[in-house]
Amino acid sequence: MAAMHRVRLVRVCGIACLAALTLSGCFAGSQTSNSVPQGSVAASGPSPSATPLISAQMTIAGVDVDGAHVSVSGYVTGIIENGGTCAYVATEVSSGNAVTIPGSGISNVQNTSCGTSQEPIATFNKGSWTVVLHYSSPAADVTSPAIKMEIP
Repeated sequence: MAAMHRVRLVRVCGIACLAALTLSGCFAGSQTSNSVPQGSVAASGPSPSATPLISAQMTIAGVDVDGAHVSVSGYVTGIIENGGTCAYVATEVSSGNAVTIPGSGISNVQNTSCGTSQEPIATFNKGSWTVVLHYSSPAADVTSPAIKMEIP
């Protein structure tokens, strides 16, 4: 009978020790810290005095399915306003010739949209082009990074 109690006692102690070691791992690193674990991104909101970053982004530049037009589209982040001027500028890589396709800035909930604009494909020579969106208003003057476009 005493041997049976010892076996139970050993089992209970073994389980209790295992539980204690497992739980100690949960609390060992629980100190409060302002550091961000490696591979994570710290979430932070803008300070009340921070100026939002205004940038232009191209979303589309290419030949339409009908093959008769080139469509371009883009938007501006960091500013929400109506009436700014959008100009999509396509530059032929081989010659440097430029085609400007106009648009207008229209506010929406998140940004200023320049919408989709079209130009007849006959305006473009066949080959490689780069396209940027230039946006200007009294509050902003920005140009997007260029994206590539091929005219077949």
